[in-house]
Amino acid sequence: MKNRICVFFVAATALVLVQCKSKKEAAKPAEVATRKEVEKGDPSKTLDIDNSYVWPGSTDPFRILSAEVTTADSLVLEVEYGGGCKEHVFKLITNGMLKKSMPPQCTLYLEHESNDDMCRAMLRQKLSFYIGNLAKNGETIVVQLNGFDSVSPQFMLNPQKK
Repeated sequence: MKNRICVFFVAATALVLVQCKSKKEAAKPAEVATRKEVEKGDPSKTLDIDNSYVWPGSTDPFRILSAEVTTADSLVLEVEYGGGCKEHVFKLITNGMLKKSMPPQCTLYLEHESNDDMCRAMLRQKLSFYIGNLAKNGETIVVQLNGFDSVSPQFMLNPQKK
């Protein structure tokens, strides 16, 4: 009887491991998106500005762990989400509207498409999006990231570049 229980336990464990990949970290650290890469036509690494965009209210679940704007005008995010069996797609988008303030402010939205990944591994990934196309003529803009609950959820884009 004990042998049957052991065999059943081993078989069940093997089945779970085969169906869902084991817990893994991001395959590689985020490469900071630069203006040159964006000009080469990699749309996954740039901010999508759609004047008719309206936030849908929610996307597939994820959590933003950290965010920063680099000197290369890229927004680097570390995100955490469940999955492990299918490719996940993240898209950074805004309607481009600037709030009338000094300096102007703009809200960015991060959308997540899990492709119906039902696996339950907790994954972390670094994402990088070039957001320099948001600022015109090198002006300073305050960027707000929707859904990022931080002590300071605002970032400066082009803060007095010299």
